[in-house]
Amino acid sequence: MCRGFLPAAWLICIMAPPPDSHAKHLLLQFAREPVLGEVKTRMQPYLTAEQSLELHQFLVRQVFTTVHQSGLAAVEVWVAGDSGNHFFDEFRKVGVEVHQQWGGDLGSRMNDAISIGLSYAEKVVLVGSDCVALSADYLGQAYAALDHSEVVFGPAEDGGYVLVGMNKSISGVFSDIDWGTAAVMQQSREYCLKLGVVWKELDVLFDIDRPEDLTQLQLFTAGRQFMAELKTSR
Repeated sequence: MCRGFLPAAWLICIMAPPPDSHAKHLLLQFAREPVLGEVKTRMQPYLTAEQSLELHQFLVRQVFTTVHQSGLAAVEVWVAGDSGNHFFDEFRKVGVEVHQQWGGDLGSRMNDAISIGLSYAEKVVLVGSDCVALSADYLGQAYAALDHSEVVFGPAEDGGYVLVGMNKSISGVFSDIDWGTAAVMQQSREYCLKLGVVWKELDVLFDIDRPEDLTQLQLFTAGRQFMAELKTSR
């Protein structure tokens, strides 16, 4: 198991390519460019801007380690901001493609990325970079769900979702959603019903977005280690 969270330790843990990757499965990780003062702003003032940046980078790396080591699919990272930021060199070094997100709101950017992915993969699953509770088993459930459903969601405790997957492009699922609110998952359900889309929901997981979420982070070994190091710097 990888216990380190610093870049060097993290990189050692994932240098080996994931086994038994399936070319017909694609896994997209959405991540924001790590810019001081622009990430994890809802953690402030409990955390400083610098600590919020460290937390963001930690979460991006942890989610990437999970998806990369799962061996379930080819992995791509899609960046909001500058995909050329040197932070993402860590991902390129292990052979992962890093792309730029484009489009308007989050929904249009997810729709574009998934639609492009479905042009060369049969099943595409997209995850964010805020949920350390993601596991290989959970991701496997998402791909299995797409055998019988057109869309799969991994609901989040805050009313959004940590995962969405599709086996065909359905742009309406991402239209007119109040992104960043507790209404996201319910609005998505309503659009699926309206469009006649067959969907499945996995177990509810949690995101790390606010100070109260940090107690959940400490349920994980790497999270406890990270928080211990963060506290010593406060």
